[in-house]
Amino acid sequence: MAGNEATVINYLFSRLNVINLQYIGLLAKIEIPYGNLKKNITDESEIGSYFPDDCHKKADVYLNSKGVSIKQIGSSFAYNRLQRQGLLNVIASLDLENSTDLINSFDKEVLKFHRGELESRDRNWSEFLTESDFKSILEYFMLRGSATRGDSKFPAEYILEATVNPSQDSDIEVFTFDDYFDRYKNSFKISIRRVWYGQISNSEHRRAKSLIKKPENLIWVLNEVAGEPSPNSKGERWRMNIQEKERKTVYFLMLTKV
Repeated sequence: MAGNEATVINYLFSRLNVINLQYIGLLAKIEIPYGNLKKNITDESEIGSYFPDDCHKKADVYLNSKGVSIKQIGSSFAYNRLQRQGLLNVIASLDLENSTDLINSFDKEVLKFHRGELESRDRNWSEFLTESDFKSILEYFMLRGSATRGDSKFPAEYILEATVNPSQDSDIEVFTFDDYFDRYKNSFKISIRRVWYGQISNSEHRRAKSLIKKPENLIWVLNEVAGEPSPNSKGERWRMNIQEKERKTVYFLMLTKV
């Protein structure tokens, strides 16, 4: 079970009708999204039965019928392995006026990194995005949906941040997205990551192969190798059955909070 979600829910259950949370009030009811329903938790043992169910839900839990996304204090991923096709989908769904310029700004950053023109793969979003655009994209990924499945059946209204194993009420804080963004906006990075078609790792080679199949991703698929994959236990980096001229560097993004 990833993250601190289960430990937070267990702590909240132990504090039913006692803990008073900002925006939530005195906690009287806990529900967990499961399948197409919300399961009311009446016994601690039910938490493990119902959670997690769907990794694409945005509300990890409903507190007094309000959808809440649970985040761990410190570094985390706001979104993993964002491919260009998914980014296009999200930008289109947000109906941003400058959508063409917005995707172009991402394309340029990826190409700069490929050419070795950037000092780090972790980019400050403010260097190529407006605050308004980044805020819209981040809010969608954190509260509303995913790049692959669109809008979630269980969107979140609030963000709850807590320690790994909360032991007191002060270990928990609830935010609106505006509050959360104002506090942490300078902690978010857009990380440019790459895999290689032809590398020895089966999982990464398959990921590259999958990304290449989608036409919308091809601007982030480069026919020359930049960098090099990690070797296996034998020191091998590349597959013998794929010629050197067929190798490709394939890019995707991670939204990270540092």
